[in-house]
Amino acid sequence: MDLEGWEMPALRGAGGHIAKGRPKLAIAVYHNAEDLRLVYEFVTAFGHGYRTYLRHYTQGWSETVLFFC
Repeated sequence: MDLEGWEMPALRGAGGHIAKGRPKLAIAVYHNAEDLRLVYEFVTAFGHGYRTYLRHYTQGWSETVLFFC
């Protein structure tokens, strides 16, 4: 999901869904300086044992995505 800086509020809203299941997630983490840490800590706190992958898709600072599989 790439919500132009609103990823954390969206994740908080989806917390119940994430807690009940183990959805695969792809979350943009480049809009705010703390995004990578906050998103990682939030999702891994559910204890689902996700494998995580970080991918960067451009030469600039944008389009960095954190995957939870």
